[in-house]
Amino acid sequence: MSSWHTALKPQAYSVFVYNSSGSQSGNRFNSFSDLMTACDRVAGPKTVVIEQNETIPSGAYNFDYIKFQGNGLAYNAGGYTLTFGTGVTITSWTFGTVSSIRLLSTSSSAIWTTSGGFLLTITDQSELWGSSTDPFILNTGGGQCILYLGGAGRLIDNGYPAFETTASAFSCVIIVARQNSSTVDDDTLKSSNSVILGDFIQSTVIDGTLYPASHSGLTIGVDISAIQTSSSALGISSGANADFPNKTIFYSTDNANLVYKDSGGTIHDLY
Repeated sequence: MSSWHTALKPQAYSVFVYNSSGSQSGNRFNSFSDLMTACDRVAGPKTVVIEQNETIPSGAYNFDYIKFQGNGLAYNAGGYTLTFGTGVTITSWTFGTVSSIRLLSTSSSAIWTTSGGFLLTITDQSELWGSSTDPFILNTGGGQCILYLGGAGRLIDNGYPAFETTASAFSCVIIVARQNSSTVDDDTLKSSNSVILGDFIQSTVIDGTLYPASHSGLTIGVDISAIQTSSSALGISSGANADFPNKTIFYSTDNANLVYKDSGGTIHDLY
């Protein structure tokens, strides 16, 4: 009786460990460049576990679908910091996530410049810090920019706002979604032109005395911020453009998307 066997290929890693002071083998890396090469070879979500404070080497990096994972502690209570200095840039970060990691810029320019919208999840005592002179994230083309603050996630004022947009008026929608125990410092958001801001409390476990934050460099054209607990939520009406007064946001059945009708009656597509 004949027999046959199917050759099995090794399973690719989806979890990697980075420690610049450690060894390199298997899914453990001490070279950040090699780590990024390995991540690029894996489609879909992957996690990079950080074991100590690290400074990212100079270079341009694609972080698409990467979650950076710390040890579950805040950076000032035994947790870790990823420092991004001058010469480091993020070229793309689709579905970016950080868990118990402080993202700290010490750069003289933005770390992540994006021409469109994004979703960045900052959770489990993670923090986002710009440098003293420049933001961590710079948006240039508008879109829906979502900062999702999970358990004890924080936006920090380090002398310059963590997020800045230079997009045209009403083209940038900034969404800050606050979950359990998350906080937003004053002056962590900045814009060159009018933006649409939605700063939402979505948990009852948040200190309401710190809400809303005040951002002196942010020009708010429309504020749709709200406390969205089990007893309240934001409702968006729909209808024809002519049916709504000026200075309102609604779903336009004429444009088939969400729009803003400014003080002069001009309709602006939001997405």
